[in-house]
Amino acid sequence: NTQDELIPVEVDFGLVRRQRARGIKNMGQPLKSFRDSTQTFGVYGPNFDRSYLDSLGPLERPGRANDPAAAAAPVHPPAIPEIRVVAEPEARRAALAGDQ
Repeated sequence: NTQDELIPVEVDFGLVRRQRARGIKNMGQPLKSFRDSTQTFGVYGPNFDRSYLDSLGPLERPGRANDPAAAAAPVHPPAIPEIRVVAEPEARRAALAGDQ
C-alpha cells in the first residue's frame, strides 16, 4: 500500500540570488571562481552556455562589514506561501473507503 505525501518547502530566492552573487556569508563566490578558472573541464566544452555564469558580474573581494558600501542588502522575511488544498480523486477516495 503506497500513499502520496506532500512536503512543503520554503525557498527565499532573493537570498539565493544574493549568495550566488556575493558568496555565502561573503566567504567566497564559487560560481564566479569556477567561471574564471584557468582549469579546463572537459564536460564544459565550447558549446557550454555561459550566459548564466556571465550574468553574475565580476569576482569581487568583499569589503569590511562596517563599510556602508559593502553592507549586505537587507534580508526580507519570506512571504507566507498560499496554501492550496488538493482534492483527492473520487476513485482513490472510494478505494480508501473500501479498505476500512
